[in-house]
Amino acid sequence: MTSDRRSSVECTMGDCTSISAPSSRRSCRSSRAPSSTRVNERLRRRAALLDRDGTIIVDAHYLADPDHVALLPGAAEAIRLLSNAGIPSVVCSNQSGIARGLVSLAQYRAVRLRVAELLRSEGAELLDTFICPHHPDYDGPCPCRKPSILLFEQAAAMHGLDLHRSLFVGDKYRDVEPAAHYHASGFLIRGPETPEEDVTRATTASAPVVTSLLDAAKQFLDGSSLRRSAPSVGVPHDLPQERVP
Repeated sequence: MTSDRRSSVECTMGDCTSISAPSSRRSCRSSRAPSSTRVNERLRRRAALLDRDGTIIVDAHYLADPDHVALLPGAAEAIRLLSNAGIPSVVCSNQSGIARGLVSLAQYRAVRLRVAELLRSEGAELLDTFICPHHPDYDGPCPCRKPSILLFEQAAAMHGLDLHRSLFVGDKYRDVEPAAHYHASGFLIRGPETPEEDVTRATTASAPVVTSLLDAAKQFLDGSSLRRSAPSVGVPHDLPQERVP
């Protein structure tokens, strides 16, 4: 692969930042850990860390046309319910179509805006979006492709999130696996594109397998209510926009 090809997909903050992200030319390849401002740990909040395709919208495989965006049933309601409970939703998504040359950054942004528009039309809104635009077969290994945790760490640093008390949801096990790292809640959506191997891995890891984001959100919120009402003695503590690293 030529250097020109690499530079076309390398994730620099200046190329791919959202309207609220600070501009930086540092590539994620040279970043060992996300830069962050100091956040009082007691002020950190929970969040829902969500995959996009197959979780919020129909997985159309390397979606480049905003006219083909379709929300999955109940997705907007789930995000709305979480928001009403004080839990913002953040998308953390692998978008290897960019590395493959199948989706340009301009096309990706047009799709992202359409997703946000459809969610807003149903009273739901995302706090932020972080993506990995790489694929190891095209531009080598990177620290941001899930199940690696860099996207989540950046989201936490940017928005003061407590990942240990957060919700992780997706239709692939790689979306759910980071929950184990943080001893957090992870739910696997069993959808049309979910490999049976992923269902087995989730079951083995005691991650609930659900049919939709709405199902995951309701179970998570119900569990949170139970934990709040339970005695505190002996209970462990750790029980819209766009960002590319």
